[in-house]
Amino acid sequence: AIATSYQSRLFDIIQPSQTTPETLYFNGREAAQLALLQDALQPQALNHLQQALRSANHSPAITVLLHGHPGTGKTASVLQWARQSERAVLRVEIEQVRSKWLGESERNLRRIFDDYESACREYAQLPILLFNEADALFSKRITVERSVDQIHNNLQNLLLQALEDFQGILVATTNLARQMDAAFDRRFLYKVEFNRPEKQ
Repeated sequence: AIATSYQSRLFDIIQPSQTTPETLYFNGREAAQLALLQDALQPQALNHLQQALRSANHSPAITVLLHGHPGTGKTASVLQWARQSERAVLRVEIEQVRSKWLGESERNLRRIFDDYESACREYAQLPILLFNEADALFSKRITVERSVDQIHNNLQNLLLQALEDFQGILVATTNLARQMDAAFDRRFLYKVEFNRPEKQ
């Protein structure tokens, strides 16, 4: 059964039934990598993969970075994976996270991961936590010159710790991977670069 009443002000919740089946076309290299991910997210395959990760003393989290040119199918891929594996997508509304009020952004970020854990208990299949345009949150730490700079760095540190403790499925998409902090880059289990479509 799929929970339909779950709500969070920090997520746009997309049920698998809301996504229209769509055939997506990719260059050969990307197509092969994305097919592996699509297969890995099927319920039985995911259970085996997470068991294998635990057996190797790794985190069972499935963390994926999709990066590259805009309009090449990063978000569309996630929605199709979710539809095919009957998973909800919890798409983070980045503008809802950042706040001008002291401490509010940090509370919002903690709540994203708390709400995701709550959602995991509500759904039959692990939902996908999706950070679209992730560079807005995963960007490089900066030299502190103003209080807003300190808030930015606090968010980075909180996010790094949250990823360390994460147990579910997280996908981040970005057109600006070079702006992401190297510490985040190391925390993604899978990374797929989307290049411009080849002629064929």
